[in-house]
Amino acid sequence: MIGKKKPKSPARPEPVAAQWRNRIVGEAEVSPNKLLANPRNWRLHPEQQQAALAGVLTRREYFREYMRKRRSFLEFREKEALASVMRRRQNPDPSRLAAKQWRERNPDTVRSQREKYDTPEQKAKRWKLYYIANRNVLLERSKQQRRSHPEYKRISERRRKAMRKKSLCLLTTKDIAVILCSPCRCCGSMVDLTLAHDLAISRGGATTKDNCFCLCRSCNSQMHTKTWAEFSALQSQRP
Repeated sequence: MIGKKKPKSPARPEPVAAQWRNRIVGEAEVSPNKLLANPRNWRLHPEQQQAALAGVLTRREYFREYMRKRRSFLEFREKEALASVMRRRQNPDPSRLAAKQWRERNPDTVRSQREKYDTPEQKAKRWKLYYIANRNVLLERSKQQRRSHPEYKRISERRRKAMRKKSLCLLTTKDIAVILCSPCRCCGSMVDLTLAHDLAISRGGATTKDNCFCLCRSCNSQMHTKTWAEFSALQSQRP
């Protein structure tokens, strides 16, 4: 089937070059605040768009001001830190005194920081230096402690004796104090109480809660190295 031929479209006319007219009548340097909109310009933005643009410009200026102030603050802080370092180098004694006073006012903070960052070797070294510098004071304090609390001395002697015998000692000072709060198991006395062992250390006993109880000094001396069963049987045979 032979289709109909399409009619030829008419030839397009050649575009005519637009005639531009120069509307610039002059030039000058004027401050932006003095520029006025031309009332004949039809490309004016609507009021909502103008308000939005004003808000964006305001926020931009606010951000610029914030960054300028922050930059000034960082520069000021850097200068202050540098000046503080120079002052400490020139006058070390006031700086050390201020640091010492701060440590005295905040002992808990200093202790927590040391426990957090110090290793056992550093702690041992610091204690050794402190002991060397304050040896006489520490010895006098230890003497006064032993005089005012003789029970602590007896506890330390028991521990030393257990270590010599290679015996097990699992009682703390608080556990021993709890045991010594009870009356003497033999006579019921509450005077001059001591810690007694059911199985004596010399016979292989250990300083544990199950093996220890409270006796007065007199009953403990009579018990000596006997077990509690042996001692109570001996006491029952006496008139």
